[in-house]
Amino acid sequence: MQHRPGWVNGVAIAVSATAVAASSIWIGRTVSKYGIDGMLRYIWVGDPLSPEVRESVSTLEQVESKIPKLEKLLMQIEEALSKARLDSIDDEKWIVVPQWIVSYSPKNLEKDLAKLDTSLDRLAAQIDGVASHDNAEVKILKKEYSQRIVKLMGRADALLTCYAQRETS
Repeated sequence: MQHRPGWVNGVAIAVSATAVAASSIWIGRTVSKYGIDGMLRYIWVGDPLSPEVRESVSTLEQVESKIPKLEKLLMQIEEALSKARLDSIDDEKWIVVPQWIVSYSPKNLEKDLAKLDTSLDRLAAQIDGVASHDNAEVKILKKEYSQRIVKLMGRADALLTCYAQRETS
């Protein structure tokens, strides 16, 4: 039997204790975040969420990926309206619309307003259609994305109302 120096045994004990402590901390955090079922699923499957919850989260992540494109389109339309208001000598909304159409060219303002409105409605319906499965993360994501979509819809509705002034006057 071979004898090792005392410091080697001390290092081995320290490394083992550190590994046990780190594992305990990780397990504690994982259990507190996902529960025991989620922790076991995370260890064996690699995903702490059940398949149903994962599907819901994936759908919400797809929705999130579409929001910036719609925000950009909305900003472009709003900027064109601001430019039209600056270029117009009248404060009447219906008089500004022809200038708005010109300042938005070469794009089609009416087509983009309709596309924006339809896309926001679809995203809202998609969010509403996601089942939460009593999962806190899904509920939080649904609420956050719903609030973002509602704000965008409010801005889009204001633009549509302004555009519609032309047709009623």
